[in-house]
Amino acid sequence: MKKIIILFFILSILTFFSNIILAEEFSFELYDVSTNSSTTTINWDVSKITPGENKWVWSTTYAKIRATGIASNIFYRIYQDNTNAGNDYFAKDPRTVNVFESSTTFSYSGLVNKERKGGETWEDGTGGFVPLSYTMTTKKLSASDFQKDYDPDAMIGSNPAPPDGIHRAARYFIDIKDYLIENEEKKESFSYGYYNNKKYSVIACNHGPTFWVYDGDGIYRHYTDTLVDHTAYLYFGGNFGTAYKESDFGASRIIIERWEE
Repeated sequence: MKKIIILFFILSILTFFSNIILAEEFSFELYDVSTNSSTTTINWDVSKITPGENKWVWSTTYAKIRATGIASNIFYRIYQDNTNAGNDYFAKDPRTVNVFESSTTFSYSGLVNKERKGGETWEDGTGGFVPLSYTMTTKKLSASDFQKDYDPDAMIGSNPAPPDGIHRAARYFIDIKDYLIENEEKKESFSYGYYNNKKYSVIACNHGPTFWVYDGDGIYRHYTDTLVDHTAYLYFGGNFGTAYKESDFGASRIIIERWEE
C-alpha cells in the first residue's frame, strides 16, 4: 500500500524593531480547522490525499492574522527557508517552475522530499517537492468552503463583488533562495516577491492584513474596509501530484519577518 508520511513546519517569527511604534500590533496564530484549537504545525489529513493525483488539497490548519497601527515603511513578509542545512527537511537542489507567462525560476519552495532533498521530479514520477500555496481571506471560511476545490490561483476582487462577500487571493510560497533563471548568473533572490516586488510576499502593512488584489483597472486593493477587527485568515493548500512513492514530505520553517524599508 502506498502511503505518505507528512510532517509539517514550525513557524519562526523574525522581528527587527529599530523604531518601535507602541500602537503597532501584529499577531499570527495557527488553529485547527475542525476544532479551532491552537496549534504550532500545519497539517493535512492523509485520508484526503490520493498519491499521484494532480489536485490541490486543503490543509486542516489555518492562520489568523491581526495587524493594525503599522507605519507606511513597515511590512510583514512571509517566506520559507528550506535551504538551511540544519533543517530536518533540507532542500539541497531546486526544481524548475514556471511563473507568470514568460518566466521560469529555480525554486526551493514547498514541502521537501526528505530522502531526495528536493530536486527535479525523477523518472518514476516522484517529485523532490510538493508545491505549497496559501490563500488569504477577509472573512473566516465555513465548512462548505472546504468542500470546494482549493484554487492556488484564486484572486477575487471587487469587480464584481464576490457573491459570498469574502475577498480572497492566493499566493504560491517562495523560498529565500529562489531566483529567476533569466538572472541565473546573478542568482538574484526573489524571495520577497517576483522581480523583487515586495507585494507578492507581504501579508501585512500600513493597510493592515493585505494581499494586494488586482482588479484589472490598474489598482491593487487591500479591502481593509471589509475586515472585522483588523483580522484576516490564511488557508493552506498542497498539490501531491508527484507524491507517487512512500515518501516523507515536510518543511521545517516558515518565517514571518518584520521588515523596515
